[in-house]
Amino acid sequence: MSIRNQFVKARELIQNEQYAEARAILNAIDHSQAQDWLKRLDALEARKAKQATSNAPVAKTSNQETASPAQSTISEDGLWLIPLRGFSGEKGSIAIGSKKINITAVIITLIVSLIGGVVAGLGLMYSSWYVYLYIFQPILAALVAALFVWGAVKLTKLRHGRSAFFIGLLVALVLYGTYRVGNYIDFRRIVYEEVQTFEPNITNAEFNAGFNELMREETGFSGFLGYVHLEAIEGLSVSFRSRSGVSSGELFRTNVFFTYVYWLVEIIIIIATLVLTATDTSSKPYCVKSGKWLDFTLAGYIPREQLNAFMNALNQGDVNTIGQYLTNNSSSSIRVNVAMCDRQAGEGLIHILYQEGRDTKNILEPAIISGRVTERLLLASDNLF
Repeated sequence: MSIRNQFVKARELIQNEQYAEARAILNAIDHSQAQDWLKRLDALEARKAKQATSNAPVAKTSNQETASPAQSTISEDGLWLIPLRGFSGEKGSIAIGSKKINITAVIITLIVSLIGGVVAGLGLMYSSWYVYLYIFQPILAALVAALFVWGAVKLTKLRHGRSAFFIGLLVALVLYGTYRVGNYIDFRRIVYEEVQTFEPNITNAEFNAGFNELMREETGFSGFLGYVHLEAIEGLSVSFRSRSGVSSGELFRTNVFFTYVYWLVEIIIIIATLVLTATDTSSKPYCVKSGKWLDFTLAGYIPREQLNAFMNALNQGDVNTIGQYLTNNSSSSIRVNVAMCDRQAGEGLIHILYQEGRDTKNILEPAIISGRVTERLLLASDNLF
């Protein structure tokens, strides 16, 4: 039995108050959510025992009444919903990620993404000849390459997380390598043209030998490494400059150490942007049967004072009342998004967010709900909007 189905079975047992059987299943599940369910199952059994002893319902604490939506206790019996994330490769109509490597998807994604890396690297190189905006231009170049990565992953439906990670990493290195190597080649061309003015008959072999000797004298390294260290020695300046190196109003210049530190920051920014783009895109919800990516749609908003009632209805799968809590009033800070592959699918997704100022917090991360509940929420959304 898959992990997903074990959670489904445990939920059914809990709702039927067969707690011992549910506990046995949860103890056998190797998943962080199982530990969370076990803790709430302990609390549920303790609450049931106290109610049986006192023969009266337990009143809510003042903390529960005053807590913010993002912190409140959603249901007295716990929210027994199955989180989607973490079920890579599990059978079902909706999945995140895949344990299988699609070689064709990996190859096509890699080719398209590498093209994007080269294009972004060349753009960064050419623009740096005229004006270089520190941090901003590397970020812009990374975003250009990220568009290629995002499009390639979407197109090929690449869902293998590790493959996506290494593709993002490789593209980042290709981008930055194109930028640096391109500038090195251009630097050699400029030096070669200057040497030809007084040595017009110099051969390529003679120039290469002389160039490497000059680099070793200046930096202790030859070739590309010598050029990179020479750039570090010259440092980074805050000014506009032309390709000939003429500066207009230099404000300051970094030393060798801080030049290398800044280059390291550039590389980290580019790698982080592309790796996160690749891995995040490949881990989006996916419709297994129809073979397409799943997008969330707005079902509606929930007034803060009705959040617990909505969650209880969701927890019980109450299709008759769950839609009545939704409103089209966008001033409410609680947003409900749902997703479903098709009307025949046996399950859907729900994601509940809480907007607090400029910050968005998860009340409920994407979780699996029944197809009937999803359809009811979508119908309520159709009526609202």
